Formats: sequence, structure tokens, C-alpha cells
Amino acid sequence: MARPPMVHDGRSLHSWPASPSQNSGRSISREAEHLIERALANDRMMDAMRTNLAEIEKGNVEAALHRLGYTPIRTAHGKLWAPPGYPGIERSGFEPWQPGEQAAGIGDEEIERRNREKLEEADKRPKWSATDALDRLSQIEESATMPAPKKDDDAA
Repeated sequence: MARPPMVHDGRSLHSWPASPSQNSGRSISREAEHLIERALANDRMMDAMRTNLAEIEKGNVEAALHRLGYTPIRTAHGKLWAPPGYPGIERSGFEPWQPGEQAAGIGDEEIERRNREKLEEADKRPKWSATDALDRLSQIEESATMPAPKKDDDAA
């Protein structure tokens, strides 16, 4: 008696797609077609992103290690990850803010003061109506198209 083909997780190939197809209402052949289409769509997406699962998994592992506090050490042979608190390895050169220390840059009060100054300067500028602005623009255009006055050589 022949042994049934096995899937990667050790289950029989004949029993593996039955459960998903029963849940989805598809036949086994439709479920296989659906899975193949999903795999092809994933391959197309990976090609478009110019990446593969190994690179994605590597990125996820590195992000997870970083979140857990591990520190990357770059070597000629690749990255090594030092566990949190490993002697002689600092995660960064920055120290956390101490209570009472002021953040770099300017404070909120200074920002408010500068904004008030700018608004006061804007209020001091002349207010032009739309008609006045158009009249002034016409004057500027006319002066730009006028010929330059002739020099009087005798006046020198």
C-alpha cells in the first residue's frame, strides 16, 4: 500500500486542502487554483518591490531585535547583535533628558512671542483694496513699457 504524499507540515496531502475548501465552500481543485493564484500574486508583488521573502524576514528580524533592545554591531562579516546591557556596547551616544532640562531649540513662549511680532508687523503694513492694487499694478506695467528718457549731453 502506497503512503499518501505529505505536505511540509506532516499532514497528508489528501486531508490538507479539505479543511480550507470546506470552510470556503470551494472544491479541492478550486481551492488549489485559488492558492496558486495567491502565490502568483505574491510573486508579482515581490518582483514589483524588488525583494524576496528572505529579505523581508531578515528586515523583520532586525526590527524585532532592535525593538527588544539589541544593538547592531557592523563587522566585515555582517551584523552581530549584542543583547541589551552587554558590557562595553552602548546603544547610542545620546543620553535621555534629565528632569528639569530644557529641550534644544526655542521654547513655546519664544515661538509665541515671535509669532506676535510678525502679526504686529503685518498689521502695520498698508492695507490695499483690490481696486488700489490693480491701479498700482497698471502703473507699474505702464512705467515698464515707457521708453527710457533721452540723455541730454549738453547738461553735463
